[in-house]
Amino acid sequence: MTRRAIVVGALGGIGRATVARLAEDGIEVHAVDRLPEVVETPPVGATRGHSCDVTDPSAVAATCAAVLAGGSVSILVNAAAVISTGDAEACTLDDFDRTMSVNVRGPWLFAREVLPGMRDARDGVIVNLTSTAGLRPSQNRLAYSTSKAAIRQLTRSIATDYGRFGVRANVVCPGPIDTELWRATRPEGMSADDHLQVTTAGLALPRLGTTEEIASMIGYLVSDQATYITGATFTVDGGRTLH
Repeated sequence: MTRRAIVVGALGGIGRATVARLAEDGIEVHAVDRLPEVVETPPVGATRGHSCDVTDPSAVAATCAAVLAGGSVSILVNAAAVISTGDAEACTLDDFDRTMSVNVRGPWLFAREVLPGMRDARDGVIVNLTSTAGLRPSQNRLAYSTSKAAIRQLTRSIATDYGRFGVRANVVCPGPIDTELWRATRPEGMSADDHLQVTTAGLALPRLGTTEEIASMIGYLVSDQATYITGATFTVDGGRTLH
């Protein structure tokens, strides 16, 4: 029986790579993104694209219902994220609320929709993407770092509550990865070369990671090789959190 998956944030760098990896593994992948072009031009490997605002409970429920109408879902990957800057004083209320809504509330909304089916089937795995900023806060990114720590605890709570039903939930924690999201963090006035140098200077492996490396970890965690792993955090960060 073909397994079915939902990948949220499917038009981002990590999302696209994850869709491709799961499809290569024979999984039917439904790609979800806020951008409407995901419907007409879904990422390579996707069975179907769905446009959805992850902060809207009604939209999330409708999207999941459309996917579930075609059969059960045993895999959920939450990769949608936004980055905001600012310390405790500079971070605005709107920035904080938006960051928490996309990065934490969104994954919870999707999990809430698919967990009943996973529980009843006694089969399911959720992988939530966080960031090393959730383990070691990034300077001047209070809301982002807070949201990434929160989603880790959200995942661990799901693992605690649903493990007895055969449902697993794990965290993948990327370091600096070569994506548009990372490029968007370049400070104004800093050259691309300097941005790369500053980003990689403190890494044990002094380079950016690739989206395929993150997708490989996700592919492993949703596979039958990882059936005794839940509530765990996997850093794929070039050694950023070594120190």
